[in-house]
Amino acid sequence: MPETRATPSVLTPQEAADYLKVGCSTMKRWRLRGEGPRYAKVGKAVRYREADLDEYVKGQLVS
Repeated sequence: MPETRATPSVLTPQEAADYLKVGCSTMKRWRLRGEGPRYAKVGKAVRYREADLDEYVKGQLVS
């Protein structure tokens, strides 16, 4: 029987936007400007890893 995951290992741009509580258009704008969290291209599809989203947020902390 295949293993099922409670959360996906990669997220779509919409799922990543929901995760960060920003708009999907913001994610696209960040990609176009070379800003925002790291992402992967899988064929033509853009995917985000949760670890990269968490690392991005960590880098945005203001002291």
